[in-house]
Amino acid sequence: MNGAFGWIAANWLAVLVTVFIFGFIIFIHEFGHFIMAKRAGVRVHEFSLGFGWRLFGMKRGDTDYNIKLFPLGGQVRLEGEDKEGDPNDPHNFQNRTFGERIWVIVAGCIMNIICAYLLYVLVWNFFGATGFSLDYTNKVGEIIKGKNYPAETAGLERGDEIIEIDGKKMENGRELTKYIHSNPNKKMLLTIKRGSRIFTKEVTSIQDDKTKFGLIGFQPHKLLDINFCRFDTTVEKVEPGSIADKKGIKPGDRVAGIIPPVEKDEEKKTAVPRTAFEVAGLLKALEKKNVNIEFQRGNETLTASFTEDDLKNIKEYDYETVSPDIMGMTFDKMNALEATGIGLYDATRAIGSPVLLVQMLLRKQITGKEVYEGSGGPVLLIQTIFSLSKKGIGAALFVAAFISALVGSFNLIPFPGLDGSRFLFLLIGSIRRKTINQGVEEIVHTVGLVMLLLLVILFTFKDIGNIIRGLSWFK
Repeated sequence: MNGAFGWIAANWLAVLVTVFIFGFIIFIHEFGHFIMAKRAGVRVHEFSLGFGWRLFGMKRGDTDYNIKLFPLGGQVRLEGEDKEGDPNDPHNFQNRTFGERIWVIVAGCIMNIICAYLLYVLVWNFFGATGFSLDYTNKVGEIIKGKNYPAETAGLERGDEIIEIDGKKMENGRELTKYIHSNPNKKMLLTIKRGSRIFTKEVTSIQDDKTKFGLIGFQPHKLLDINFCRFDTTVEKVEPGSIADKKGIKPGDRVAGIIPPVEKDEEKKTAVPRTAFEVAGLLKALEKKNVNIEFQRGNETLTASFTEDDLKNIKEYDYETVSPDIMGMTFDKMNALEATGIGLYDATRAIGSPVLLVQMLLRKQITGKEVYEGSGGPVLLIQTIFSLSKKGIGAALFVAAFISALVGSFNLIPFPGLDGSRFLFLLIGSIRRKTINQGVEEIVHTVGLVMLLLLVILFTFKDIGNIIRGLSWFK
């Protein structure tokens, strides 16, 4: 008990922020439905935040306003929404015009989307360019199965911690990957910790045909983090005698693209960084290769080539207040117009991500198994908010913006039980000039909600299992 109270005492602010973010996003959504229903003249019986037991509330006019125990949902209950009601009652939802009913249905999603745009722009202007980043641990994340890779045949399991290879300590996923990649076709002795047990396994790496890297057939477990950067990709200063100076880079040049080396049969791919943080991160990831960097100088595009030796000393650190020094280049601070533009772009991308995911599933560009393995449920969502909000108000606002974008766009998908499905039923009824039987519609929505609830339960068990195996996305 003391441990629980001690944990709460140490993390009370993050707990409050987590509850507030959940409540805020739900409030914005439900308030959209509520205010549009009131404007359309629909009687609102209940406006509740959360679900479960009622903690407190009040009644004003026709509406009960409630705060309930669990802050993971909400409800706006309208007259006639799920039953026909009095056909002569002007305040019945079913008796309002088609346009009014559409606005009531989609208003919650629209409020979430507007909120996402505002928060993204706010964060980018006041805290810097923001984005999720991945780091990797020395634990086994995913085993590549069915291809007879050494990791599978040796019996490695998800959650195994590789603490040493050939007597050399492995502190993180980068060291682990670097050692294996650098030693193709080599017999290796892995020292593995599985639970409380420590044992060894002998594997022989194979060589990848394209990259010539050594592989044993697993992906290290990933950790999610969040980064800020107030600097764009325009060079502010070049240190005399530095690598950048010797390559002819000048103040005012802008990094327009980073081009990694390609094999003969591969197409040239150009990564376009938006911030100095992304420039440093991309070059750090390519430090063992020769890289071409495109610079924009006025209307002219210049290409400079950098070798493995040129890239070896690039460091990653906090770029929120200090510009990175990349081979003697430092960068300009981002102005308000740039920050606003990128914030709007990132918000649009976040809003479109659920729709893009559905498209990829329908086109079989990604499998349901891949979505399941790379996603999480409410437990992971709570972890995300709780862990990242510890990094400050900027991180908390960014997470709120991201989740608001997902809630708004996901609810517009026409899956039974979601707002998008209710919109579709209204649209079909309008085209047919005859309202769809409400009993049938209610059954469809109920089945959809049950399916969504089962999916939530499935992801919850997965999230809890990952935490037990030490495979949380956060430290």
